[in-house]
Amino acid sequence: MKYRLTVFLFLCVLTVNAQWDKGFQDGIKRQIFQLGKTLGLNDIEAKKFSTCCLSSMMKAAPKPQILTMEQLKELGKNATAECLDVSKINMKWSAQSENLIRKYFKNDKELDFLKEDDRVRFEDCVLKKMKVKFPNGIVKMPDDVAKEIGEACVKEVSENLTVN
Repeated sequence: MKYRLTVFLFLCVLTVNAQWDKGFQDGIKRQIFQLGKTLGLNDIEAKKFSTCCLSSMMKAAPKPQILTMEQLKELGKNATAECLDVSKINMKWSAQSENLIRKYFKNDKELDFLKEDDRVRFEDCVLKKMKVKFPNGIVKMPDDVAKEIGEACVKEVSENLTVN
């Protein structure tokens, strides 16, 4: 899984200097498809997911060569959220899907105030609450539910911050 994510991210980095030609599109779709399979999607779901993500990325960035790395990461997050919502795909709970959520929060600048141990506790809290709310797997959460879980976990972690 680690290597697949690395390859996927490497392909995304290539987007900075790439054009949306057929070969490049096929490569991105294959990597997103494999990522979807690793996260527990069946073939039909993984194909829908990869097609949706690529389409969303191309629509949002018709000229990928002008993107910064930060813009590229944001593009990927937005495409994933949009495609999970539109296609109603449900990623099963697994070590890989949990790592995907952890990576999402590791890049969240709003949580930079948390020390590493506190951030891990925050991630654990979010995962625990998501699994209770969505026991069958990851879905795009309604904004109010995401806010509720996030606020509850920040409060929980803030009450027990680690002190150096």
